[in-house]
Amino acid sequence: MVEAVGLLIERATFLIPAKLVSQEGGKALILGLLGYPAGIGFAVGFLRRVKEMVWVLIGLVSLMIHRMTVGTDNGGAGQTEKIVRLRRMEG
Repeated sequence: MVEAVGLLIERATFLIPAKLVSQEGGKALILGLLGYPAGIGFAVGFLRRVKEMVWVLIGLVSLMIHRMTVGTDNGGAGQTEKIVRLRRMEG
């Protein structure tokens, strides 16, 4: 139930840039309505935000590693140089 209402609040606040404090505030509101302290809701929202940032960091690191390895496989030749060589071979 907490996740369902949290998603509803998140969808309602989609215009807020980077969803600043909407996730944490939404969780604090929901858990406050359920009888828990609002601080617990804020902590849950904050931990979810940290989890999202960890996944973003993992994705960026993997993209960086991928680009570094793909960039070295072609012998340093750029895409333009490859096209020029292919056209010379054709004509």
